[in-house]
Amino acid sequence: MNEKKIKVYELKEVCKELNIGLQVLRSYIKEGKIKASKIGRKYVITEESINDFINSNLVEPKKDLRGLTEELLSIDNKNLELLEDLKKAVKETPTEELQRLKKELDDEPITINSRNSIQLLTFINEELQNR
Repeated sequence: MNEKKIKVYELKEVCKELNIGLQVLRSYIKEGKIKASKIGRKYVITEESINDFINSNLVEPKKDLRGLTEELLSIDNKNLELLEDLKKAVKETPTEELQRLKKELDDEPITINSRNSIQLLTFINEELQNR
């Protein structure tokens, strides 16, 4: 018979392990951040609940300048690939559809996020001039 024992801790034990006060732990329980069970008159917390709590509070390391630069360059490379695909799709689109899309884009207000629309409009204008 394969019995799995559940390891439980009293609140004071958890406080000591997590280096937090009893009131803080009780507030985490009340807020649902960590699960506890009441057995008799005492609250206990399972080892699994403690691990879930710890894993849900993991902190991502800060990226240094090199990491941020590499991430930005990979985004730019992906954007370049997407722009090439977009340019190809524009070339394959019928003239009437391009003219309809051009009108839609011309009617859109220009915002800080309009860069992609402007790029698409540029491709459409170039293609329509070449036809």
